[in-house]
Amino acid sequence: MVEVASQVAERVEATVRANQVSLVLGGDCTIELGVSAGALRGGHIGELGLLYVDGHADLNTPVTSTSGILDSMGVAHMIAEEGTAEELSRVGPRFPLLAEEMIVLFGYNPRELNDAEADALARRRMPRYPLGEIRGRAEAVATEALSEIEGKAERFLVHLDVDVIDFTDCPIADVPQ
Repeated sequence: MVEVASQVAERVEATVRANQVSLVLGGDCTIELGVSAGALRGGHIGELGLLYVDGHADLNTPVTSTSGILDSMGVAHMIAEEGTAEELSRVGPRFPLLAEEMIVLFGYNPRELNDAEADALARRRMPRYPLGEIRGRAEAVATEALSEIEGKAERFLVHLDVDVIDFTDCPIADVPQ
């Protein structure tokens, strides 16, 4: 994963330096580590923010995960949550990669949090918009979340995991809940 994140970072850095926009399609949320690292290396002035649109908070660590799947650990590695794999947390030009208050969690399902993730989320200052706040008001809440990140960050990234799309409408995600 460190090698993949580093390769992604190199490509994103090159597009940022060329004043282009990157569109990165991946199959694992840890790809965001490389995207964020590349955006920072590319010379972003000011704070970099992240609008993290995902059905999960991704705050697991290798210590707290029952599956060991890194896909559920991206945000934890970005903010250097205790118990993360240090070589992956340090893939970018600074440590932690992103300040926790610069990551806006949007669309996660609190019922999907394990105890360790719920504890990490309770301790962190990440702005958050759980699924229950979004249902029936998606446009208004999305506008609020965007304002939250635009008010703090000179530039921001958007992470979109397809698991926020209803599986019955678009069965491309392997997470039917």
